[in-house]
Amino acid sequence: MEPLIVGVVGSSSSGKSTLCAALDAASNIPFAVVALDDFFVERAAAPRWDPSALPWPAGGAAPAALCPDDADTNCPGYVDWARAEAALAAALAAARADSAAGGACAGWRAVVVVVGFLLLSEPAAALAARVQRWVVLTTDAAADEALWRRKWTRRKAVASTDSEPGQQGQRVERPSYEQCGVSAAEFRVFYEGHVRARWREHGEGRPPPQGAPLLEVSCMLPTADAVSDVLEFLGLEKQPSPLEQSAVRLPPMV
Repeated sequence: MEPLIVGVVGSSSSGKSTLCAALDAASNIPFAVVALDDFFVERAAAPRWDPSALPWPAGGAAPAALCPDDADTNCPGYVDWARAEAALAAALAAARADSAAGGACAGWRAVVVVVGFLLLSEPAAALAARVQRWVVLTTDAAADEALWRRKWTRRKAVASTDSEPGQQGQRVERPSYEQCGVSAAEFRVFYEGHVRARWREHGEGRPPPQGAPLLEVSCMLPTADAVSDVLEFLGLEKQPSPLEQSAVRLPPMV
């Protein structure tokens, strides 16, 4: 049986990675994840934008910790799409091989998840065309308020660079923007004027290709509830909890 390709998309900090990790932990089969965040081009090769165009508080300049240069890291040009497509092909091949060898996916339809903020953008069309089920994390005004605060205060997991020997290909943790001295007012301007604007341009206003079933999940829904909804949508079973597993093994009462 061919693997099922699932696309997970939503605005920045909407919980895409958290949902994927929770699905993998909760499902009775492993999820292979192809994350677009792992296929960024070198920062020097990124498209450029003008941070000075945003209305920074008190007419100030963009904080260096927030905008160290004019690289646009929130647009499709920051993703190496050929590498992402190759990673999907490799994940599918690995899932097929595992199933054929009687591995973890044997007897089940393997699942490969492609996840990313820019998965609905025009350059992602080749990837999006292969998706067979879509999970879209939705937002509203209240969610937007929570998301920018989450992104401001959360430590960042970023792809390592060539300047970090021995860590190439890994994701490393960085201090949060708040810890770097960026104020809430400054970050809100950046998020709403740039990050959120890019999502409206390349994601929110671009519906998934027609034909594939779609599930919309509020990004404010508790993770456990979102996982249950997605597993049901995908036709997968949830693993019993350790307590449920131990209860199954108890002898009958006499």
